[in-house]
Amino acid sequence: PLFMLGGYFYTWKSIYSLNHIAGLVNLANPIMIAAESIRGAVLGPKGYLPFWFTILALYIFMFIFASIGILKIKKRLDCV
Repeated sequence: PLFMLGGYFYTWKSIYSLNHIAGLVNLANPIMIAAESIRGAVLGPKGYLPFWFTILALYIFMFIFASIGILKIKKRLDCV
């Protein structure tokens, strides 16, 4: 579901204009943020999420998922 709702076929603003709740929920999808970031960098900022917002969101996602991964590895390896 993350890939199908990841913004490959549509922009975030188009889904937000159809359904505001779906647009806001889709902001929690890192694939959507990455797709919007690439679109904004390649095609220009008009009509897409701001580039600074997408980069900041990707860093936040990266920090969250890296922290979860480190905690799971420590638990699995039983580091004291």
